[in-house]
Amino acid sequence: GFDPEYGARPIRRAIQKEIEDKLSEEMLSGKWDMVILDELNYAVKFELVEEHCVLDLIKEKPEKLHLVITGRGVRPAVAEAADLVTEMHLVKHPFQKGIKAQQGIEF
Repeated sequence: GFDPEYGARPIRRAIQKEIEDKLSEEMLSGKWDMVILDELNYAVKFELVEEHCVLDLIKEKPEKLHLVITGRGVRPAVAEAADLVTEMHLVKHPFQKGIKAQQGIEF
């Protein structure tokens, strides 16, 4: 639960463990050719997911499974463990023209 001294960390750890266990189960199930963990790098950046958990997922991934992790600010250790790292930069975006976020695209 919530501890005033430690904030929500115990809750986050419990949720993180549950998610990590489910991800691991799905990755090892053989049902998928590709698993996409969208914006996971942001979750690590904001300490919602611990870096070592991402590294564990990369290590245990079956050889034939494509594991795609997105989000800016990939940690150096995660980049080192990955087979492919791509860095993208913004050239043009609808937000610049005042177009708000679109359901199914940005959220």
